[in-house]
Amino acid sequence: MNREIARTLIQRELKTLRKSPYAELTSLVDKGSTRRETGQDGREYQIERQAVWDDRKGGNLRVVVAIDDGGVRAFMPLSGDFIISPSGVFIGETPQSSLHVALKEARILHAALLVTIPLYIYAGETLSPATGKDDTKIGLFLVALAILNTWSVLTTYRRRAQPARVALQSGTPDAKAISRWRNANILLLVSCEPLALYGFALRLSGGTLLHSAPFYVWALFLLVSFTPRRLSDKANS
Repeated sequence: MNREIARTLIQRELKTLRKSPYAELTSLVDKGSTRRETGQDGREYQIERQAVWDDRKGGNLRVVVAIDDGGVRAFMPLSGDFIISPSGVFIGETPQSSLHVALKEARILHAALLVTIPLYIYAGETLSPATGKDDTKIGLFLVALAILNTWSVLTTYRRRAQPARVALQSGTPDAKAISRWRNANILLLVSCEPLALYGFALRLSGGTLLHSAPFYVWALFLLVSFTPRRLSDKANS
């Protein structure tokens, strides 16, 4: 068995598994999965994925990838692993590595939410009624919801996202601090999304694009304002 090829396959498999949420990884406990794959050397490798509780059931989870070529190596396969906590933080790794993963996750979510806004606009223009309706009452109701939503977003930023960032900047990052920062930013970004949905709802109820536009623009403005940034960046997130 070519050890370099085997290590490359292990690292690739671990990288894929690290993108999976904790709840999904728990399905590998006591079950695991095995598949065969042909390496760059033309040989067939057996890749086994499994997970075990690192300390107690429902706690930290150790995810293991083992590989062999079906020969003698089947008794001593090469392997790699990582430990993930229920909150999604990787245990035993350098804080900067865990912070990088958390930042990457937040940025992926941020990009996905930004993409949904033009999709709402397109869907609204496609599905809206051919003739306009009196949308005054619905419009006022949605404006009230938008105000409450904005208050919720700003409160989340002030009470959770900003303190979490300050905590990371003021000391050595640890797993709990990184987890708080990650969760606060995810909550902050998700809280901005309903504002665009209100514009979409108004358009479907008979409002014009001009009526819906402020909701779309405000949602976009908040998402851009709260773009997840590195701790070294001057702008807050």
